[in-house]
Amino acid sequence: MTTSRPADSGPPVRPELVTRVAEYLRQYPQDLVDTTHLIKRFELTAEEFEHALRRTQAQAEELALRPPAPGLALQPDGVQRLVAHLRRYPQDLVDAKRLLKRLRASPEEFEHALRRIDGYSQSA
Repeated sequence: MTTSRPADSGPPVRPELVTRVAEYLRQYPQDLVDTTHLIKRFELTAEEFEHALRRTQAQAEELALRPPAPGLALQPDGVQRLVAHLRRYPQDLVDAKRLLKRLRASPEEFEHALRRIDGYSQSA
């Protein structure tokens, strides 16, 4: 049996703020490392932050299911280089921007490499 929450359990979730934070996280996913800073910066409640995370995850899953845009040039060696590097140094995933600069890879190659690594881990 589930218990219902009291009507005055806390402030209501502000959808416009949740949307703004979800957009921010899509643009700067590396900032997710410091959730305390994000909550303070956007003046979020824990519930609002959770909603923003769910929205970001749902949109990321939607994008992952879409086929790549025509004309998008993925360099197989670039993807393979990223995969090899991340398998050897998984801690470098924390600073994706620096890794992309250092390996001269595109965000699309990075995303493709992450999908490939995810495929490896799911098949193991």
